[in-house]
Amino acid sequence: IVIIIDALDESGRTAVRRKLLTSLASLAVNLPSTVRILITTRPEPDIVQIIKMSPQLPNVSKLYMDDLPNQSTKDDIHQYIKYMLEGPLLNADSEQLAQLAERAQLSFQWASTACHHIVNHDDGNQAVLPYERLRNTLSSFGATSSLDNLYSTVMDAQFGQSDSRALEIPRLLLGVLVVVKKPISLHTMLQLLHAHLSLHYHLENPEHVVGVLLGCLSSLITGTRVSSANGPPLLPLHTSFLDFLQNPTSNPKYWIDVSKMHQILTESCFAIMQSGERKLIFNICKLPTSFLPNSSIPGLDMQIQEKIGQTLSYACHYWASHLQASKDIAPRTLDAVKSLLSTDQFLYWLEVMSLTGASPVQSLSLISAQLNNIKANPRILEYVLEALHFSTHHAIPITQSVPHIYLSAVPFIPRSSPLHALSEQFKKTMSISSGNLGKWPALRHVLRHQSAVQSMAISRYGVVGVGLSDGAVLLWDSPTGQQYKHQPIGHTGAVSTVVFSPDGALLGSGSSDKTIQLWDVYSQAAKGDPLIGHSGSVRSLAFSADGTVLASGSYDRTVWLWDTQSQPAKGDPLRGQS
Repeated sequence: IVIIIDALDESGRTAVRRKLLTSLASLAVNLPSTVRILITTRPEPDIVQIIKMSPQLPNVSKLYMDDLPNQSTKDDIHQYIKYMLEGPLLNADSEQLAQLAERAQLSFQWASTACHHIVNHDDGNQAVLPYERLRNTLSSFGATSSLDNLYSTVMDAQFGQSDSRALEIPRLLLGVLVVVKKPISLHTMLQLLHAHLSLHYHLENPEHVVGVLLGCLSSLITGTRVSSANGPPLLPLHTSFLDFLQNPTSNPKYWIDVSKMHQILTESCFAIMQSGERKLIFNICKLPTSFLPNSSIPGLDMQIQEKIGQTLSYACHYWASHLQASKDIAPRTLDAVKSLLSTDQFLYWLEVMSLTGASPVQSLSLISAQLNNIKANPRILEYVLEALHFSTHHAIPITQSVPHIYLSAVPFIPRSSPLHALSEQFKKTMSISSGNLGKWPALRHVLRHQSAVQSMAISRYGVVGVGLSDGAVLLWDSPTGQQYKHQPIGHTGAVSTVVFSPDGALLGSGSSDKTIQLWDVYSQAAKGDPLIGHSGSVRSLAFSADGTVLASGSYDRTVWLWDTQSQPAKGDPLRGQS
């Protein structure tokens, strides 16, 4: 049995790939000998690092395409082009196929994109025959060819005669593809952009226009033909197309202003939450009782799909991320933030976040930092901070049960808080006649342990690392105060120091057992073997700014520098302490 994972480098951001690879590393050793896993990927640094640092994978074989003879790759590309283009509609001769293979310059992606463009029957341009596209593709390049040139050719074939105004909508659609925080379907894109297209372009039938324009790009984008709610996501055939769109020197005519697109999507998210077909409302999933947590409600997944759907879910999850990525924030957008967080809409937003397992604390933290950076109106910032206090202080009831947002959180809003007016809107809940908080308490959680706490650190993402006297290393989620389920085993001696890498992905721990251990924060698994070198208790640790070097200090009066990727010590220990 051969399991193939193709294009691992395109399977998400670094954190997502890390989870996948560490899971494979831990599970692969338990597979029978008749099972093999084949992974194709570009050698991204994080992927190479994880493979190097996984002692569970003793039988990893690596083959770099650069090591293959060029002629072998050329022959493979020629065979691929021949397979794709030979047929009665094209009647391409062997010389044309050879020329096209030569244009590819060892790039399978170039060959794939060119072939899809030439034989594509779904782009709405039926007047241009495949043979003409082949001839145009061959004549569009000189001695050198590149993906950028090819993408320009494909785009020009559809929009080459369009003026700047006519290109605005195609650029808008492609801009969404560039900046979305997760892949979305054509249906979701239509819903997100409906208000913007109607307001700025006065389109009577935006769905038809968007469908036609994206259909023209079906040789570059998948998922353009299905507009149902459960349709496939819109994805580029290759991530290099997104690079082309974001590079102003590739072809300025098709360049995407990323910051502007984030601003547009921020406004689109607010439009969906406030006035969309499925907007934020009280008890959005019609939960019948407060006696059951979200996880125990029968049929809740179907209710979420029916009442919330992909578009409202996307808007609730990512409006803050898009706002944070916008350079210029319009006053109307700031007004929308205030409107969301100062009214009952805030509680309805928390409902969706609770039901879909998302963190309101993370979103509000992003907004707080962004509004501080731009020195926004203090009144708006006050509402953001109050919403953050509320979401943090009541994280457990919010995440576990939607009804208890109203029953166990709203009644305890301090009287001095601008959000206190929300408690007046829900009269049938508990009323605090005396003893209510005057302000939000500084104490958020008490994290209790079985042995003495020797050391602790907190990451930029709110993960708390704790080292205990019995050698255990524990990880906690600071917003909820919950301990992570799978815990590292730890050391044989007391853990005297812990430290997070700058990106929050690694935790280093030092112990009285004279060793240092690196941990993967996402999987809570040890990264390689313990680092051994000190002859005394390890008392302090520090990462370099890029996270590639870990410094350790010990009672043995030495400092060691460790390479966090390959893990050997970098040279001899640094001495001089007395």
